[in-house]
Amino acid sequence: MRYTTLDSSARQIRLLHLDPGKQETELECRLSSVSLEDINLKYEALSYVWGESIEGRVIYVEGESKPVTDSLWRALRALRYWDKERTLWVDATCIDQSNDDERSQQVALMYTIYTQASCVHIWLGEPFDNIELALQFFQDFAGVDLDARNLRSYVSPGLFDDSLEESTLSSEAKESIHTLTAIEKFMEAPWWTRTWTVQEFVLSKRAVFHCGMHTLNADTLMQCAWHLDRHTLFKCVCVIIPLGWKVQVERSFQPLYLFMRLKSYHLSFIECAGEVRLRFASDPRDKIYGLLGLGADSMSGLVRPNYSMAVEEVYETLVISLLKVTKVLDILSHVKVEGHNKLLLPSFVPDWSSRASGEFDIWSPRQSLLCAYNTCLDTEADFKAEPGVLFVRGRIYDIVQSVAIGSLGDPLSSIDTKILDELLEFARISPKHKDFEEKEERFWIAMCAGILPKDQDTPIQHDELQLQPISANFQRISSLERARYQKYDQFIRSTDNGRLKTYMEGIDELGDDQLRVAITCAHSGRRGMASERGSIGLVPMNARAGDVVAVLTGGRVPIILRPEAGYYTVVGDAYVHGIMDGEAMRDTNELDWIEMH
Repeated sequence: MRYTTLDSSARQIRLLHLDPGKQETELECRLSSVSLEDINLKYEALSYVWGESIEGRVIYVEGESKPVTDSLWRALRALRYWDKERTLWVDATCIDQSNDDERSQQVALMYTIYTQASCVHIWLGEPFDNIELALQFFQDFAGVDLDARNLRSYVSPGLFDDSLEESTLSSEAKESIHTLTAIEKFMEAPWWTRTWTVQEFVLSKRAVFHCGMHTLNADTLMQCAWHLDRHTLFKCVCVIIPLGWKVQVERSFQPLYLFMRLKSYHLSFIECAGEVRLRFASDPRDKIYGLLGLGADSMSGLVRPNYSMAVEEVYETLVISLLKVTKVLDILSHVKVEGHNKLLLPSFVPDWSSRASGEFDIWSPRQSLLCAYNTCLDTEADFKAEPGVLFVRGRIYDIVQSVAIGSLGDPLSSIDTKILDELLEFARISPKHKDFEEKEERFWIAMCAGILPKDQDTPIQHDELQLQPISANFQRISSLERARYQKYDQFIRSTDNGRLKTYMEGIDELGDDQLRVAITCAHSGRRGMASERGSIGLVPMNARAGDVVAVLTGGRVPIILRPEAGYYTVVGDAYVHGIMDGEAMRDTNELDWIEMH
């Protein structure tokens, strides 16, 4: 099939006009070229996962057969009207995928394509067992502001009692299980895991989910999630509803909560890239190009899709462009995420193509808290770059002297007590010292990276925890009540056997969950360290003695660097107590060019 050339100066795209037909007839359509500048332009867009090609799956474009993937073939059959034409934008057919120049031009228009579409149709796949139960739950739970008794009707008492055999469960309990399983299947569709689908959903005016011929308005699903989040926040279901049911539904809804946050709040491109880093893209360049419509900061003209560029060049170009636009070094907090880098990149460039470890889910929210620190004392990034090399003005402030044997705050760790004692030794804390209590307080502030969740005692009307930007729910602290960290110390020592049940019981006894949450977040992917200057802090797990603490212009947090032969490589970002508010920049007027490869 041959495509006519699109006029990029007129911002032309192609639209697919799907002919009417009955279920069993062939899919017939035609293509037209139109301008996005046309104020009378009307069309819908399709969001789906390409999936695998199957022999015999074709559509007929003006009588000429065109092979398509099984997923697209099924989606078009479900969307086809029987009595009238349907006009759609579908990437696989409306873009000449064999033409890199056209792909680059059209991907640059994705923001406009999806924001101007009257509706985005989301194809999740064919229906699964008991899909009606999931859809009924979404509809009912979204329909009214339910109280705990309403929610209880979905969960039978004893549902999570391990002593019960399935054959002995009541019909209500079995339906509860089937409903939960159906919800999980709906939210486990591959569509929820892809990079491109984030932008396609977030930019839509209106969206509709399709499972075969079953449909669900996206607003209904979001309202359901909003109610579920509200119940969780106010803990009005915890007493009545089994914990396992609530936790499983909440876990299933995490991709949707992410979409809702991105739809409601203007995040920077760096934050967006961090939020969706675990998602899949068949072309690693799309881990960047698939997000260009999301960032609130202006990327116009600085990063344009170019499929003729190598992946490494795309990633490095993005980093330099971000430094030019933002004037901060936040991107350095995204390098060396746990996982194996697949590409040959400079150490200051994140490898977005690599799959991070499961701990990334805790690490990612921490990146939204960078704005709470001011290590660089409000300076903008003073840098210059050449291929493979980044020079930034700053100073080497300290040297890592020793690192802890592990990370504190892991609920399944069996060595938390050993780690805690080691960290206390790093901090040289002894009850014999006259300033013991002052040093002890500083130590625990460092252990939570100087940040705690905000008190949630005041009523929250609409901005729930799951749906707010992470930074809205945390605050910097300069003091910490002794009773709080003493209780946490006892909690760590009483749950050192690593049994989750004991850990959960310990949380109940701890009562104050804020310190635990803060420490878990601060230590994710990190371990404690002591420096040659006598500072304590948190450094990446792969940091080692001899690494240096760099304070850089534009760097909100310190960066750990590894000395090489005449240059440095980036290990990752850090928390170093006592310099997070610009102290290391105040006592010097001499800055050097720090060379990173």
